[in-house]
Amino acid sequence: MATSTHKITAIDSGSHPAFGDYDVEYTITFTYWPAERASFTCPGAEPGIEFVKVEPMPRDQGAFQDLADARVRDWAEAWLEDHYDEAVASAQDDRQADADDHADYLRRQRRDDSIAGSW
Repeated sequence: MATSTHKITAIDSGSHPAFGDYDVEYTITFTYWPAERASFTCPGAEPGIEFVKVEPMPRDQGAFQDLADARVRDWAEAWLEDHYDEAVASAQDDRQADADDHADYLRRQRRDDSIAGSW
């Protein structure tokens, strides 16, 4: 099966000495590829995920923009790695919904074609 791109929401929370407690919601985009099937000669492989991007990126950090961007990217990559099972489950749910939507579309097409053909 081909790879697909998915999004998941994550919260970065913590405390900063100068700014106090914070909670920031991010959307992490990642690529997913399904597990390879096991066979007699190959044990198969686990599903894979790979970080693509994170949004929103920090705004107006002046001379420190590169450092701020790198911190958010590093946090998002680490979050995705730490929440591997959650990301895989989310991607599988997305793919199943897409497959169900496609099956519904094909059923509607067959029904519409049979109705149109009966005239």
